[in-house]
Amino acid sequence: MLNSQIFKRSLLGLSLCLMLILLFSTEAKSQKYVGFHLHTVYAFELEPLSIFNSQVKIDNSMGYQCLAFFSYRFKKQGLEPRFSAGLKYLQFEGEFDDQEIHGESYKLNLILGLDYRFYKNWILGLDFLTENNLDFELFRAANSDLLRYNLQGRISYKLSKKWMASLAYSKILYPRVNHFLIANPSNQIYMGLTYKLFKL
Repeated sequence: MLNSQIFKRSLLGLSLCLMLILLFSTEAKSQKYVGFHLHTVYAFELEPLSIFNSQVKIDNSMGYQCLAFFSYRFKKQGLEPRFSAGLKYLQFEGEFDDQEIHGESYKLNLILGLDYRFYKNWILGLDFLTENNLDFELFRAANSDLLRYNLQGRISYKLSKKWMASLAYSKILYPRVNHFLIANPSNQIYMGLTYKLFKL
């Protein structure tokens, strides 16, 4: 658990340092963009879940994610730091102790990412994602494990000056607690479109 916290803080610190270095670099030519991401989400577990020594059978979850973003593109370096914020919605269902369970969850997503254009219209991205573990009506400051942290890899293809198609895979870093994973599985695939609304 201590190693997970150290890793989480180190990754966040490294991401913030990289973002600040790029943003305040005076020699780099850059352009700022504002836009939106819209994704369908497919979420699943690779390992069985158990709660109170009883197995939980969870079907694959489906949903969508909608984000607004601000990015800072450095043309010569091919780098584009990006901050995104928005909502993710998932529907889930399954069985626990011979009882059917089903429901939906809403997560606030905050994402710090870095894109790298490696060949013409192809872009690789790495994102550090933070979201709420509990739904908003259950959110209490005294609870532990209120937030969840994910690492996400992404590949995008530029369709035009304003549109990109993207495919991403997100994996939970911390905390891996089974009762949270029922509504929000640890493996998630995102597929969708990015639209750059305007340049600042």
